[in-house]
Amino acid sequence: MKKYIDFIIILAVGVVCFALSFLFEQWGTWLRVLGLLVILLAIGFIIFKSKDQPIDPKNKYRKKDTLMSVPERALYYQLLDVVGAEFDVFPQLALVTLVDKVDASYRNELFRVVDFALFDKRNNRPLLVIELNDASHNRDDRKLRDEKVKCILRRAGLKLLTLTLDDIGDRNLRKRIFSAMR
Repeated sequence: MKKYIDFIIILAVGVVCFALSFLFEQWGTWLRVLGLLVILLAIGFIIFKSKDQPIDPKNKYRKKDTLMSVPERALYYQLLDVVGAEFDVFPQLALVTLVDKVDASYRNELFRVVDFALFDKRNNRPLLVIELNDASHNRDDRKLRDEKVKCILRRAGLKLLTLTLDDIGDRNLRKRIFSAMR
């Protein structure tokens, strides 16, 4: 709101200078030029301010320390070892990168992030989503989120494999992955 008030004030000064140029003929040219420059300044100000603050300045942000938690990173490297030759393994993907909502434009539920997705190496087709559940997945809000993700993936025809922290290091992981993709 403040930027619009500033814009109006600067614009008003420019308009006043321009209008005064007709009253004071001896300074007419200079006041017209000054008025036009101030009007252009006001326009530049509003354009610059729009680019300067595209979001609410009260919002605070910080860079994450790491892309994945320690258990997720351990599972990621295990997935690379176990199936990295056959599949591309991508961590931390939003559902919107894996699933299209075909019947409506409102796609808010697709901005949930899944832990891993396996893709066909030839055509980058998503084949399997892998979720690593820790103790936080026992909370009611996480259970609801997990059910929504499971439902979206099922409706999209994308398979889901859910693992726990105990499954990290499982020698049967390859078998479980291929079984889940059937």
